[in-house]
Order: sequence, then structure tokens, then C-alpha cells
Amino acid sequence: FNLNSILGRLFLGFICFGLVMGLIFPVYASFFVEWKPGMKIWFITGCIVAGVVVGFSNYFLTKWILLKPLTRLAAVAEKISSKDVRQRCEIVSKDTIGSIVNSFNQMADDIHQIVQTISDSTNGLADVSSQMVSRLQQTREQIDSQKRGTEQMVGVIEKSSANIHD
Repeated sequence: FNLNSILGRLFLGFICFGLVMGLIFPVYASFFVEWKPGMKIWFITGCIVAGVVVGFSNYFLTKWILLKPLTRLAAVAEKISSKDVRQRCEIVSKDTIGSIVNSFNQMADDIHQIVQTISDSTNGLADVSSQMVSRLQQTREQIDSQKRGTEQMVGVIEKSSANIHD
């Protein structure tokens, strides 16, 4: 029992509500019932016990009905946080829980789309990078070829110059 948790506050709320109803009902019943000696205390005790039982029952029903789907949603969230962004939660509910699940699934779809876009961009960048490396290698080969041609030309010019000088 923890008052810092929603379930703890829900539990306390249900028990308090059950106790209050168990205390109020005998007062209300007193307007309509003549008590036999010693029966009023048994009636009040029974109402309080019934109120507490109803409080416990409401709590456990709510926990079972509400927490079961939320636990499934948490399991899917955990898988998504473990990088499996293809996960979806298959809870169908026409209320706030359904809205949360739909929003969660939309968020997961958006994350999957972002990851896919990044992956596609990375692949495209790798292709462009590979093409640039290839072009740089071609350019270097052309520069080396021009350098050799220039060196040959300088050699021819030097030879010609020496011949002319002779």
C-alpha cells in the first residue's frame, strides 16, 4: 500500500468510500427500522464489513480490469525501448485507455518511420560517399597522368633547349 502510487490512492479511496457507506447506511436505515434490542450494533457492524468488502472488491476488479491492459501496454513499451519499434499494442477499448493505446501505437509508427527515414538517408549517404571516393580516385589518376605528361613535356623542352643551345 503506497499513497504515492495511483493504485495505492485508488485502494484507499475505495476502502474509505466503503467505510463511509457502511457508516451512513445504518443512519439512513434508522429512519425506517425499529431496532430490536442489541441488533443495531450488529447491523452497523455488518454494514461496515459489507462496505469494506465492497471497497476491496471494487479495488481488485478495477485492478484486474484496468491494470491487465495497461500491463500489456507497458510490455510493448519495454520492447520498443529495446529497439524493436515494430511492436504494436492490440488493446481495443472505446474510452481513454483506447485513446492512450491508439496514441501509443501512432507514436510507435512515427518512431518506426523516423528510424526508416534515417536508415534510408544513411544508405543514400553511403552511396553518395562511395561515388565521391570513386570520382576522387579518377580525378587523382587524371592529375597523376597530367603530371607525368607535364614532366615528359618538360623533359622534351629541356632536350630541345639543349639541342638549340648546342
